[in-house]
Order: sequence, then C-alpha cells, then structure tokens
Amino acid sequence: MAVKSLIETVTVGAGGVTSIVFSNIAQEAGSDLLVVCSTRSNAASVVSNIRLYVNGETGGTYPIVYITGNGSSVTAGLSDYSFAGRMNGANSTAGTFTNTEAFIYNYTTTGVLTMGINSAAENNATEGLLYMGVQGENTGGPVTSIRVQTSDSDTIQHHSTVSLYLIKYD
Repeated sequence: MAVKSLIETVTVGAGGVTSIVFSNIAQEAGSDLLVVCSTRSNAASVVSNIRLYVNGETGGTYPIVYITGNGSSVTAGLSDYSFAGRMNGANSTAGTFTNTEAFIYNYTTTGVLTMGINSAAENNATEGLLYMGVQGENTGGPVTSIRVQTSDSDTIQHHSTVSLYLIKYD
C-alpha cells in the first residue's frame, strides 16, 4: 500500500515569485515524490508553460512524450525541454488556477529520472487545456532539490500553492 506524506507546501504571497524551491530533500530508498501545483502566472497570455528543474539545473533539454487537448483538438508529440505542463496566465479568467501534478518515480536513483505529468488549465470560456506527458531526465544522482518556475521571466502569482509529497510503499 502507498502512503502519501506532505513534506512541504509553499503558498505565494503578494507580488508573486519567480520560482519555488524545495531543497535538502531527504532520501528514502524505494520511494517516489509528487509535486502538486495550483498556479497562475502574470504572463500576458491565457496560459504559459510551467517548468520543473531538479538538483540546481538552470535549463537543458530532456525528452518528453506528450498529449494535449484544448477542447476542440488533440495534439501528441515529442519535445526536448524541461516542461511540466501549463499555467494560467494573466489573460485567463480572473481567479482561475491551473492544477498540475508531477510524479517523480524512484527519486533516489542515479542516472535517468522518469516523471509522469498531468496538467489542466481552466479559462471558464470555450477552452480548457489538458496536458499529459512522460519525461526522462539525466539528473546525475538522486533528487535533492526541485525548482518550479514559469518558462519565461514571468512570475508565479499570489495565492498559488506548490506542495511536495513523499510516496512510500509498504
């Protein structure tokens, strides 16, 4: 049986932040991590990208297979950047936040890390954006820190929350 334990939750205050960082993540062999986001950015668009970096990375290209839908069409593909879904932007309906989950499998391993990602952006209009992906990333070692940020120089807005959970198995 899996047991989910909260490690930390960050709630963004007034003025927003450029990133949210979880550091000094304890190592629990045979366990997984779950990053849960309820976010909104100040990007001058309906949605912007949300990025997830591990172990102090500042960028890079990592293969990701994805499928995304917008209410009227579906797209699938292969991309090569650190991507964890969508985030509502300033041009989306006021007060709406994107929900994103990134499941990081066996985070204490060295070598290639695998992440499963689900993201849903709501605009209270004719369009809703859904995103699902699987990403491989060579971290060079166990995950000890995670940074969540927007894809550009935008900020994560007030009232956004990001939580980190440990998933342990009996």
